[in-house]
Amino acid sequence: MREIEFRAWDNKREVLVTQDNVEDQVEFDDDGGGYGPYYGDEWFPAKKILSIFDYFQKIARDDRFIVEQFTGLRDKNGTKIFEGDIVKTYCADYTHQWEDIGKVTSTDSAWGIMSFDERHFLAFNKASALVREYEVIGNIHDNPELLED
Repeated sequence: MREIEFRAWDNKREVLVTQDNVEDQVEFDDDGGGYGPYYGDEWFPAKKILSIFDYFQKIARDDRFIVEQFTGLRDKNGTKIFEGDIVKTYCADYTHQWEDIGKVTSTDSAWGIMSFDERHFLAFNKASALVREYEVIGNIHDNPELLED
């Protein structure tokens, strides 16, 4: 079964919220009650967050956040590949080898890598014959310059 995981870019705070650091996004009041910034400018008690999945479902409805899903794949270093990551691909066919850089995105039917000029889409499931390795080198929020020509 494929692991389901999300992360979200918070446009207001300019921070990437992941399932690993989501607990750090919760602040505590003097009485020990927890409050998390998961919907607009309002703060809700952390105990109302039933699960991390529920957390990401709630913030997905807010334009403040960009929610990105884990593709189920890892790069050559074991790093999880998420939608919105910038990935370097190491490709080879019978005649030559090359490298390419693109943004991980999805269509209705596949996860894949969109070239920086948005003219080529290399689906993960169709790429196996050409792509030998993937390497996450950044994401579109922290490293947009990696997609510049």
